[in-house]
Amino acid sequence: MAAIPFPLSTCVARVTNVAAHEKNAHLYWITLDCGEKEPRLAISSLAGNYSAADLKDQSVIAVTNVKPAGTPKVTASILVADAKDSKDPTKRSPVLLTVDSKQPIQPGTKIAPKGVKVVPTTNFAIKTALPGVGLVVSATGAALYGAIPLEAAGGVPVIADKKAVSTAVII
Repeated sequence: MAAIPFPLSTCVARVTNVAAHEKNAHLYWITLDCGEKEPRLAISSLAGNYSAADLKDQSVIAVTNVKPAGTPKVTASILVADAKDSKDPTKRSPVLLTVDSKQPIQPGTKIAPKGVKVVPTTNFAIKTALPGVGLVVSATGAALYGAIPLEAAGGVPVIADKKAVSTAVII
């Protein structure tokens, strides 16, 4: 195991419901099955780039050790890459992260950097602390922790779901 601790508790989650945010047209309320008894709720800025139908039943990567911020009912966050458009590098857009698998991956399957010890931070401050974690998407679409690939149990890689990504920072 690498000596660098990974502060996020992440898993594969299935989107079970998507609803428009009542005050912000750019946001969705997203209900997630993280393989636990109760579903988790996330809020995400994907509304301008993904329809609710695109997200429904999609496998996503959820962060489950998030610090409640502003809205106490939010109990998870979805990892999203801030990607440069391959045709116009001045444009950026959110890109969903998922698992690269032909077979369905069970909700709750843990995600971690290959060979890195996971030491999740309690109440991880997603908005302020995530930029410093060093998660990126490579030009090939692979999600990385520094240079180490993120993967689900069994070695299934975490990838950006759109192939138009040139490089991205996970936000």
